[in-house]
Amino acid sequence: MAKNITTSLKRAYSGRIAGFIIGTLLALISIACFVQSNRQAQLNIDRQHPFLDVYKKGNIDNSGYYFVNVKEEPYAIGYYNDSEYFFYVTDDTNLYILKCPYSVYEKIHEDINEKGRSHIVGTVTTLKDEVIDLAISVYNGDDTDPEGDLTREDFSSYFCDVGIEANGMASSESTFVFGGICLAVISVIILISASIPYVRHRLLLKEMSESDTNTLCTETGDPRTVYIKKGSTYLTPGYLISFGSSLNVIKYQDILWAYRVNERSGLGISLTAVKLLTADMRYIQVSEIHGIVSGRDEMINQVLDAIHTHNPQTAIGYTPDYINYFTMLHTQATESASKDLFA
Repeated sequence: MAKNITTSLKRAYSGRIAGFIIGTLLALISIACFVQSNRQAQLNIDRQHPFLDVYKKGNIDNSGYYFVNVKEEPYAIGYYNDSEYFFYVTDDTNLYILKCPYSVYEKIHEDINEKGRSHIVGTVTTLKDEVIDLAISVYNGDDTDPEGDLTREDFSSYFCDVGIEANGMASSESTFVFGGICLAVISVIILISASIPYVRHRLLLKEMSESDTNTLCTETGDPRTVYIKKGSTYLTPGYLISFGSSLNVIKYQDILWAYRVNERSGLGISLTAVKLLTADMRYIQVSEIHGIVSGRDEMINQVLDAIHTHNPQTAIGYTPDYINYFTMLHTQATESASKDLFA
């Protein structure tokens, strides 16, 4: 019997195999992106250029790394937070603007004291207008002679409105990193959505009694049973068996009310299903169909028709009369159960 159950479960979840395959492929591609990012980083470091080339040639390229050999203590311009400080730095010949975390400044300070120089490697960063204004103000200081002041035009001409960002990531690497992160997140979502229901249902099947197991095997193996693949639903002679977000095995005779439900997202209908109210006053959602699927309406109607055929007493549809009546019935049952609990 266990083999028959496994066969039914595999049949109901055959569509999820594609999810496992796609999720695994995306995970492998994600790993490849991170590996390529590391390779690109090493290649960029090996090909680093003097940052002076940016100022002299105006060649603002964010895809690679540049360096400055700082030989004097950085001169503070200002900061936003501990991870975003701005300094003037020099290699004894030329002046540069450095953007870095405070921890990098401390390392530069330590290197200059110990070795007389600090090798900074980073990327090109565009300076905000307020940083440029502050840098000009700091450069001019208390100079009262306007003739010698650094103007915005002078600043743009020399610094090209950019600086070197220590610990920055080159765009040729960040593309792979961003792609790898996106693919990793998508693959995790796909794998989880494909695996959790399968594992959950296997555990539920193991907890079923031998009698229930025999019934499930007999019903799903009956030649009169209809299987709706896209809704993962078996319509057997005596039961509606749904392998959706949860496993539900329901006798037709226990169904009091059945109706269609649609859950919508910003892009339209995201989930269509059948909601049931059973004799024990439980609302159960079955035959879940995700997204816009061809033949969705026909599949939902097939489920509702099967319920009505096997149990003509079932109320079918979401009408005002049914809503009022079954809401009242459910409320009374809930209140009665609460009184019994605290009696």
